[in-house]
Amino acid sequence: MAADILGMIEALKSFYDFTGKTVLLVGAGGGQLLEGVAQAQKLIAIDRDADALRAMMAVARSKGMEELVEPLHAPWNQVDVRGDVVYFEFCLHEMPDPGQALFHARELAPDVLVFDHLPDSEWARCAGEADLVRRSTEALSLCRVKRGSA
Repeated sequence: MAADILGMIEALKSFYDFTGKTVLLVGAGGGQLLEGVAQAQKLIAIDRDADALRAMMAVARSKGMEELVEPLHAPWNQVDVRGDVVYFEFCLHEMPDPGQALFHARELAPDVLVFDHLPDSEWARCAGEADLVRRSTEALSLCRVKRGSA
């Protein structure tokens, strides 16, 4: 399934202003949307998968953004670094307890941003993760959301 990466980067940049902020990027993945947070002061890329962090750093180097990114190999629930915003990138649905993950995020930063799949998305259905996405969406519905977009 093809993804409009440039469109997602633009949507991310128009949705939240990362300028000058310390960003805790949860679910660093392969760095596909790295340019969306390029205006941050510091990006702490957090992932429990060391290979994903290596891929993130390779992308950061290729884009001249290596100085911006600090990798942190750890499960999210063990992170105690503070920042201005916690940014979950396509990973909240994979958390064992999305509600607890969001609660932990609020302990570490005043802002929490979730960029993830919607329960009725074609991706969630094709990937067989509709139940996981629905569970994370339910956890989000229990939070005070300042701004949302589908």
